[in-house]
Amino acid sequence: MEEIRLEGVRKTYGREVAVADLDLRVEPGEFLTILGPSGCGKTTTLRIIAGLEDPDRGDVHLGGTVVFSRERGVIVPPERRNLGLIFQSYALWPHMTVARNITLALREKGLSRQEIEERLVSALEKVQMDAFRDRYPSELSGGQQQRVAVARLIALRPSFLLMDEPLSNLDAMLRIDMRSELKQLHRDLGATTVYVTHDQIEALTLSDTVVVMDRGVVLQKATPFDIYHHPSTLFVAEFVGNPRINSFQTRLRRMNGETVADFGDLTVPLAGEPATKLDHVIATLRPEDIRISQVEKPGWLKGRISSIQPTGSETIVQTESAHCRFTVLQSGFFQARLDDDVWLRIESRSLNLFDPETGRSLAV
Repeated sequence: MEEIRLEGVRKTYGREVAVADLDLRVEPGEFLTILGPSGCGKTTTLRIIAGLEDPDRGDVHLGGTVVFSRERGVIVPPERRNLGLIFQSYALWPHMTVARNITLALREKGLSRQEIEERLVSALEKVQMDAFRDRYPSELSGGQQQRVAVARLIALRPSFLLMDEPLSNLDAMLRIDMRSELKQLHRDLGATTVYVTHDQIEALTLSDTVVVMDRGVVLQKATPFDIYHHPSTLFVAEFVGNPRINSFQTRLRRMNGETVADFGDLTVPLAGEPATKLDHVIATLRPEDIRISQVEKPGWLKGRISSIQPTGSETIVQTESAHCRFTVLQSGFFQARLDDDVWLRIESRSLNLFDPETGRSLAV
């Protein structure tokens, strides 16, 4: 297992900065996901690692080898980087059978016929496509074509695995199945993996580490837990999470010898002193961190239900009070009606505070 390292990588298209002076290290054997909206630079970063794009400046290291450095005059082509690639479009040759698509790269590497056949059989078994080896891509469903693309990587056994939104063309149920298969593929190959997606669920479920990008800049690199619970910027907090995080303009003030967040309808004592002297901040709160009761509770915030959206395993409840609107995520079916009164409780440990000017976290 080998690392991937980018040092001072910058890529522009005219005046548009796609990747801004990026320093990034992917640990040997790590599954790292680059997450962000369209145009944030995530696919460009992946293509730079693959050698499909050359940066304006900076160095790219795969393992202990420099594969790109404009200053040193080093440009190693993609086919010599020992990479495995999965694209959104599957990238299968339409005039070749499943077997031929999987073994083409192996033939180019000059492996023996016996080893090629052994790798082919093993790869097809892992993705449960044994019976389809003689079919053409046009005879397969989208999910089956994606499995062929996965089998091609299994057979190739690369040191580095790069995936660019490989599940975006699949239906919801198949995406769940394929997430498990991609995670198993990573374990089987032990390959250092970079995965690109705009889907936060994929990022949180698949990754050892998540990198959130916006406008060519890395905003946070952390574990899925910290990305979700301890976002470093307001952008990260609002981009990650479904339903979307609750966000409020909040006043910080002293009350009875402690600092409280004043939401207008209620005040919440903070667990510690925030690292700021600002009076007004932005507070965020995950919908699942709000407790809801249909029975009056002393000290809880009274509101009324403005929307109920059951999804099966959980219910999204939107509430309104005099000054605040909260989205609450309740487990299972929440039996209530529109305009019913409810009472809400907010735990201070669940709050994240941000500077309204810079959007940076004011960690308590």
